[in-house]
Amino acid sequence: FGTLRYCLSLMVVFFHLSSSYPNGWSGHYAVFSFYTLSGYLMALVLDRVYLPRERGTIRFVANRLLRLYPLYWSVLALSALFLFLVPVADCVPKPVIVFPVHFEDYFNNIFLFGLSGNGSRLVFPAWSLDIELFYYILMAVFLARGFGISLVWFLSSVILTVWLVWSDTPFFFRYLAIPPASLPFSVGAMLY
Repeated sequence: FGTLRYCLSLMVVFFHLSSSYPNGWSGHYAVFSFYTLSGYLMALVLDRVYLPRERGTIRFVANRLLRLYPLYWSVLALSALFLFLVPVADCVPKPVIVFPVHFEDYFNNIFLFGLSGNGSRLVFPAWSLDIELFYYILMAVFLARGFGISLVWFLSSVILTVWLVWSDTPFFFRYLAIPPASLPFSVGAMLY
């Protein structure tokens, strides 16, 4: 898993560093592959480590939050400090990190919810953590708590994905939003 995750990380880096990289979709494939790995690993630990269900769910969510938030908040603080000292908007026509404007944007940046949209972000890739956290919680509470449930989730995700593609939904809503990530997470859960 370590080698695979490293290769996927390189795909994301190459995607962001070079528009002439041979596979223009490499970063997108890598992110959805990360979601699939997360779906697999979360289903595995929910089944093997976090039992019984009620207490296990609480422990699982608490451990995910403790694993994500301290590091995220550190990066968030460094990003805010950097942005304060070096106003990116002065250097770049369309900056990817900006100070939030509204209270809701501050709340979303601090707690990692609601960042998968177009809102302002102090940590640019936080949108994918928003999606990860959303599915971690849903998997712990319901979606990865039995083969039948995971199968229905997977089949529903396939139908949703087919509909998104068939209806020519804009790419943003097929990639950066919470619903389309359902398919790779459910695939991971089904693989487990």
